[in-house]
Amino acid sequence: MPAQSAILKPRRRANKPFGLSSYRERDQIVRELGFASYREYLDSDLWRTIRCRVYRNKGGFCRICKAPATEIHHNTYTRRVMGGADIGPLHPLCRSCHKSLEFAGNGRKRWPKEVRRQFRLARRAARKDRRDAAREPSLRPP
Repeated sequence: MPAQSAILKPRRRANKPFGLSSYRERDQIVRELGFASYREYLDSDLWRTIRCRVYRNKGGFCRICKAPATEIHHNTYTRRVMGGADIGPLHPLCRSCHKSLEFAGNGRKRWPKEVRRQFRLARRAARKDRRDAAREPSLRPP
């Protein structure tokens, strides 16, 4: 019967639906790109170029609250994204929304998988709020 019990066990789902599951892997890619740290990467001409492309292609407003965007959020840390070949997973955000995505209520930095989940939930909630406000004239701002 041991073979049968092994068949009945659910398959464990991969922990990496897309992107990376740890900041250690992100830091490895940063080193492969020739930077000593993620901070050095963010201070580089490469990142400034990528950042400008994101603002130009996706606009200068927060993808969650529509306030003016001040930061770019990495939804994934793949070589293509970090090198600028793929800007799809990069999103303009305001500082407040970015901070609420990256940090839990107790101040703990969230793991990339948690951040992606928070991003999806926040965008979904913001879209719902905007739809509700458009339907309800009394909720529209003056």
